Amino acid sequence: GAGRKGGGGGTGGTEADYLHSLNSNSHHSNSLNNNHIYHLFNEAASDKAAFSVDPKKKFKSLPGEFGGRKGGSGKKQDEPTPLTITMTQPFQLRTEIRGKTYEKMLSERIRQEEEEAMRQRKREAQLLPATTEVPIVPPKPLPRPLTVPKPFVLKSELRHEDYADELQKLIDQEERLRRVQAEFKARPVPEPMSPFQPVEVEVPLTVPEEPRFLTETRAILRERFEAAVEERKQEIESERLRREEQRRREDEEMAKELRKLANFKANPMPDFSAPPPVIVLEKPRLTKPVSPKLGKLKRQTRPSSAM
Repeated sequence: GAGRKGGGGGTGGTEADYLHSLNSNSHHSNSLNNNHIYHLFNEAASDKAAFSVDPKKKFKSLPGEFGGRKGGSGKKQDEPTPLTITMTQPFQLRTEIRGKTYEKMLSERIRQEEEEAMRQRKREAQLLPATTEVPIVPPKPLPRPLTVPKPFVLKSELRHEDYADELQKLIDQEERLRRVQAEFKARPVPEPMSPFQPVEVEVPLTVPEEPRFLTETRAILRERFEAAVEERKQEIESERLRREEQRRREDEEMAKELRKLANFKANPMPDFSAPPPVIVLEKPRLTKPVSPKLGKLKRQTRPSSAM
C-alpha cells in the first residue's frame, strides 16, 4: 500500500510537472520549436507508463489532444494521442512573385542581347570563286548620269516675286498718270459775243441792318452785376458801423456800472428796538425701528444614548 501510494505520489508529481511544462510552453511558444515540444511530450508519456496509478486518487485531467478528457465525458485514455508537427511553409508574397518574374524577364533580355552581340561580332568570309585557274572578275557597273542640280522652289520666293510684280505695276500706273497730267492742253478760243447788257430784275434791294454783338449784352449784364456788388458792399459796411456803435454804447454802459460799483456805500444800522422774530423749528419725524432679519440655526434634538 505504501509503495502504491508512493507510486501514486510520483505519478501525480510527474503529471503536475507535465502540466507545468505545457503551460510554460504555451506561454513561450514563440521561443520553442516543434522538436522540443515533441521531446517533452515523449518524456512525459514514458514517465506515466513507468509508474502505476492509484485508481482511488483523482487527478486533474489532461487536455484532450494530450490524452486527457475530452468535453468532460469522464472517459480515460491509456495512451496519449501523438502530436502532429506543424511544418512551416514560406509565404507566397506577390512582391516576391513579381520580383522573380522581373528577374526572369531581365535575364532573358540580357541573354538575347548577348546572343545578338556575339552574332554581330562573328565575321563571315566571302565565298571562293567557282574556279581557281582563271579568277572571275565582276563586270564594271554602267556609268550613271551626272546629277543635275535644280534650284529650290520656295514659297517665300514666289510670294516675293508676286509682290514685286504688283509693286512694279503700281509704279508704272502712277508714272503714266503723272505724264498725262503734265501734258499742256490749251483751252479753245471763245467765240465773239455781244456787249454786256445787265438784266433788270424785280428783287428788292438789300436793306443793311446794324449787327447785334453779344459784347453789348454782356456789358449790360456786367454793369448790373457790379451795381449789385457795390450795393452789397455798402450794406456790409453799414452793418459793420452799426455793430461798432452798439458795441461802443455797451462799453459805455458797462463803464458807468463799474464806476457806480466802485463808490463805497455803508449799509444802514439795524433797528434793535423791535422784538426779535420768533423762529419755529420743525420737529423731525421719529425713527420707526425695524427688526433686523437675523436667522437662527434650528438644530434637531438628537435622542440620547441612555434612552
